[in-house]
Amino acid sequence: MKMTAQLPSSYAPLDGRLVLEVFQTPTSPATLGWGGHRLLATLRQHGVLTTSRSLDLLTIALAVNLADQGTSRDRSPDGWTRELELDVEVSDSVFWQSQAGSLAKMLWFLTTDRWTLTFRANQWAPRAYPVKTPAESSVALLSGGLDSLVGGIDLLAQGERPLLVSSLSQGDGIRQRRLGQALGAHHIQFRHTSRWSTEVRDRAQRARSFLFFAYGVLVATWLARTQRRDRVELFVCENGFISLNPALTGARIGSLSTRTTHPTYVRAFQQLLDAADLPVVVVNPYTFNTKGEMLAGCKNQELLGALAPDTNSCGRYARNAYRHCGRCVPCLVRSAAFIAANMPDPTPGYVYENLGIEDSHHALFDDVRSVGIAVLSAQSDASWARRATTGIAVDADRHRDTVTRGLGELSQLLRRFGLL
Repeated sequence: MKMTAQLPSSYAPLDGRLVLEVFQTPTSPATLGWGGHRLLATLRQHGVLTTSRSLDLLTIALAVNLADQGTSRDRSPDGWTRELELDVEVSDSVFWQSQAGSLAKMLWFLTTDRWTLTFRANQWAPRAYPVKTPAESSVALLSGGLDSLVGGIDLLAQGERPLLVSSLSQGDGIRQRRLGQALGAHHIQFRHTSRWSTEVRDRAQRARSFLFFAYGVLVATWLARTQRRDRVELFVCENGFISLNPALTGARIGSLSTRTTHPTYVRAFQQLLDAADLPVVVVNPYTFNTKGEMLAGCKNQELLGALAPDTNSCGRYARNAYRHCGRCVPCLVRSAAFIAANMPDPTPGYVYENLGIEDSHHALFDDVRSVGIAVLSAQSDASWARRATTGIAVDADRHRDTVTRGLGELSQLLRRFGLL
């Protein structure tokens, strides 16, 4: 599918391409999708100063997110892999065109789609407004999940002063605000509000982390430290097992397992920032920790106990009336982590509480069965962890050990329900 992403005050799109509009509501009946029209108001509200390249990065991420979510996989020859040609208007088209191949490769890793990216010049810039340059020492992504909460608690306990950045998603906005207030840190929530003129959509949202990271970079380049050209850390806090998200069975290879914070993706994103001369360093302090180890090692157990019930880990949260389902992989990892950390699970009621029930909703549900298969496979085959982490180029042995320990936590959960 061929698409073009237009900025405000844009000229006509390329012939034969579907139109995506960013930072504005639709201005053309030919528009397929639009998003980000509230972002400029958020920037003005907080006085966020943008650099041209950090704003370009956000523009590209918005366009990619729209293309990803607005294009069905069902029409692909194999029912999954799409061919997406995206033409994006940016301020520095020469630089971004030089990175088109690297960007396409990074996006292929995230989505396993074939991306072709081209860039056109557009000198549009947000209207000037008063700027407040914050003195925070770093930026941390706050998703509303348990891992990002532990990360925020630990950073504050270590004397770090992070500015918290959230990407609003359905059902998480109030939770994010409560967590940000409880942590007592400066907190900004971004809402990109994507819309499409067609009901054909892909709900997998494999490229969403690109947009979340772009928000973090935009804010990081606003800090006083980056104005002085000091490098700023962008903390992306996620346990190492879920970051790797190893394919539990042969049916879960490729992008059927999400790669939101996978170390290969993080490394590619960092290379892009370095090429763009953006002084931001992406850091995951928990790359080699399981979720249980994160909970056990949290530096303020009292605060963690008070706030953990208000966090969301579920992959099907909105579909279950904003309750944890208890049976998807993220829920299973969450439940297992509390057992491993010897902590009571404070989650306010899983939809599917007793996984030991022998039916398709509990013990025989696909995710539960897949975890069981992975645990038994790893126990009987010493090379399972090596195959599950194929393609890891740096610290491969430490990543495999993390996967093994993560599976060990999941095995304790399954034993509790008599499934092993």
